[in-house]
Amino acid sequence: MNNRVVVVVIVLIILVFGSVFALRYIRGQVVDSITAMEEAFDEAGPKEKRTHHNASLSKQRLIKAKQLDSSSTALVEKLESTKQFLIEGYGQNGEGYITTAAVSQEIKDLKQSIVDFHWYIESKFKNHPIDLELYLSLNGGTLDGKTTPWEEYYFEHAPLAAVITILTKYQSDTRYVQSQLLDSLVATQENTVLDTIQD
Repeated sequence: MNNRVVVVVIVLIILVFGSVFALRYIRGQVVDSITAMEEAFDEAGPKEKRTHHNASLSKQRLIKAKQLDSSSTALVEKLESTKQFLIEGYGQNGEGYITTAAVSQEIKDLKQSIVDFHWYIESKFKNHPIDLELYLSLNGGTLDGKTTPWEEYYFEHAPLAAVITILTKYQSDTRYVQSQLLDSLVATQENTVLDTIQD
């Protein structure tokens, strides 16, 4: 095997392990954010101190946070199942490269899951400051001077190690987006609790 190929494979392996570590770290932050929201809701004081409207808003934010966690987890799990599908396919056919034709339905399903997550964020968090095209882009790229769709750009004739790294990055980015949205929900929740206590 060529030394250059060995170096590329080693770098990709390091990137995958780094992404997995980041994914686990961000997952911990997400759980902490949901816990903080639940505690803030519980510690908001007796019901007499809170108006019905504020209690309802707190509960709505908690529900929204749990729905966000569910939606994010579904996308992370779809990305993981796609990685496993590709790895198993690689093991069966012995090829080191992914071809779109061989995995087209799996990739279409994955793309639809990412589109659905985009739609969920845009519809439920209307004024969010997150650039989804930066973190969970579905834009393709330019190959040989022509614009290519996302599926071709990232998957067609790509080395398996590179594809796994890209999918792991998407998992990490999903948790990052979730973490940022939860932080904004927690900040809004804390402001509501403070306003209620001061009344």
